Amino acid sequence: MKFLFDHCLSAPLARALNAICAPEGHQVTPQRDWIPQVDRATVRDANWLADLALDDPDWIVVSVDHGRTDKSPTEREAWRASSLRVFKFAEGFANLPKWPQVVLTMKVWPKVLEFAMRMPAGARARIPMSGTQVERLT
Repeated sequence: MKFLFDHCLSAPLARALNAICAPEGHQVTPQRDWIPQVDRATVRDANWLADLALDDPDWIVVSVDHGRTDKSPTEREAWRASSLRVFKFAEGFANLPKWPQVVLTMKVWPKVLEFAMRMPAGARARIPMSGTQVERLT
């Protein structure tokens, strides 16, 4: 499976997960490595989602952009049209210090891999702060 950590998540954490998961055949790529030329402060989901889906429709996006896709009709339509699968960390994750983010991500990652194998195209899931499960979003 191929996971893309969006620009709101730690690129070093994505690279560490990639090193751990690569022997199992999984790929974890930070968005800044996939599209390094973009200005991450101004890039919008609608601008890169279609390109990602064209590159490989099996990409799975990992994000902390909770709420943004629900507020903007353009962003919501871009996510829907891409049919990409997405995992969203719960509110508060982005406010955690680095090491608690690492611990939570490593704790939940086996569950993310298991859940992702059963996700249909366009499905969304939430990673709660407990890190004990993954929840399907509707």
